[in-house]
Amino acid sequence: MKEFSTLGVEINRRFIGSKISIRKLEDEKVIIKDYEFRKSKLEPRPDEQLRDGDWERVLYVQIEYKGELRVFWGNYKFLFKQFEQITNEMLPFSATIANENGWIMK
Repeated sequence: MKEFSTLGVEINRRFIGSKISIRKLEDEKVIIKDYEFRKSKLEPRPDEQLRDGDWERVLYVQIEYKGELRVFWGNYKFLFKQFEQITNEMLPFSATIANENGWIMK
């Protein structure tokens, strides 16, 4: 019988901490530690009018909030655009989460 430790299975990233609603973070300063885009597990409802690709991926963000590691995720159009411009070399950084007709970082 093989041992799991000899199989060479690796985990690239793992976000830790409990999930927090982005609404609780509104106008709060957080430290962005890491992020990634993942394929969505959901399919759009037939009645939804979405542009191509809007539902296909989800943004996962590892943050430090009030001294604790937390995670939030979702399909946030404007945050997508901001995180697409961030490289790993820019991490970590502090930001304020705001809802200005859509969720953004300031």
